[in-house]
Amino acid sequence: MNSLILISPYKREALNQFFPVSAVSVDRNLFKIRVLIMSAKRILVIDDEQNLCSVIQACLEHLGGWSVLIAPEAQQGLLLAETEVPDAILLDVMMPDMDGVTLFGLLQKNAATRGIPVIFLTAKVQAMDLSEFADLGVAGVIAKPFDPLGLAQQVAGILGWEEKIRLGD
Repeated sequence: MNSLILISPYKREALNQFFPVSAVSVDRNLFKIRVLIMSAKRILVIDDEQNLCSVIQACLEHLGGWSVLIAPEAQQGLLLAETEVPDAILLDVMMPDMDGVTLFGLLQKNAATRGIPVIFLTAKVQAMDLSEFADLGVAGVIAKPFDPLGLAQQVAGILGWEEKIRLGD
């Protein structure tokens, strides 16, 4: 696991607001802080089901150590993708205002968002649907319902992220 050592005159509590601190030592009134690089990853979840978004956020933040942005509708998700440029997007396929396939097309047309890997969240897991999604160029598909405890590991596997996922910290 990669890490970055920061040397700062600020107290651990102040730095911990900005960085997840895993180790601290004192050296001549300066604090050495080890920051895990994996924690810097940000994932945007675009899904109209608020309860599901809360579950996803809890799983990815607590088990994956990632920061999670939530957009309950497609237009807000598109705006957040453009302005925040997350490391990945989890995108619901079936939403009332705009379906995920259409939103994925808009993300691909936009130079600012084209390189962001997108994982579809869907209950449509028939072979024909999966083939269509693969032809679009999505990074992967996660079937609903999913195992909340395995979600972070599943996302990391699809995206090729090598971090170790915490289980039950």
